[in-house]
Amino acid sequence: MNDKIKNEILQLFRSQINEPDFEITDEMILTDVVSSSLKMLKIIASIEKCYGVTISEEQIFELETFSDLFAYIASQYVEEESL
Repeated sequence: MNDKIKNEILQLFRSQINEPDFEITDEMILTDVVSSSLKMLKIIASIEKCYGVTISEEQIFELETFSDLFAYIASQYVEEESL
């Protein structure tokens, strides 16, 4: 996954918690950053829409860290320039 996409995803999280400068590391626990289920679902829906990936409810609960999320999206996402 390229840095541009990773940064866009991090910005989605920062905007949902209203902390534009919040430092997020790859090993941070997703639910430590976004504790609201509704906010998490909004973020996941945005990721799915923006990158054409599907993240099932079961998968959401299996993704613990940002690193897990990035790896999953990278495994599902096909960048336009590679088509």
